[in-house]
Parts: sequence; structure tokens; C-alpha cells
Amino acid sequence: MWNILTGADNAATSFLQRTTTQALFNEFHPVITNALNQQGALDLWSSAVTKYNAIPLVKKANPDVASHVTNKALEGLFKKLLMKN
Repeated sequence: MWNILTGADNAATSFLQRTTTQALFNEFHPVITNALNQQGALDLWSSAVTKYNAIPLVKKANPDVASHVTNKALEGLFKKLLMKN
């Protein structure tokens, strides 16, 4: 904890990111999955990515859009915290 007080300007945010990311992901992911599913985005994305991934010689895309959106939401959250530090 002393490192938070005496460390770099982003020490508190780095600590929070390091210690809470997985727990926050576990809380955010079901909510984001539900919201994407209500809009039909999960089915649309899965269908599009499955077809894309069938193309030879392309870099395979991740069909799990809910995890991608959740990770980006958390990334944005921690960037916002950095701005407040």
C-alpha cells in the first residue's frame, strides 16, 4: 500500500486494475452479454465471424464479441480513472 502513496502518479489506478479486473469482468460480462443478446448482436457477430473465419489464409477473428466488449469497457473505465488520478 505504501507504493500507492509513494509510487508513480498512476500507482493507485494500476493497483486497482491489477487487483480488480477479473472480479469486474465477472460482474460486467453477464450484463453486457445480456444487452448484446437482446439486440441480436451476438448472433449476427457469430454468423459473420464464422463465415469470415472460413476464408482461407485470413487471420482468424474471435467469435466471442461479449468478452471483447467487456474488456474494452474495463479498459475505458481504467483510462477514465487515470484521467482523474
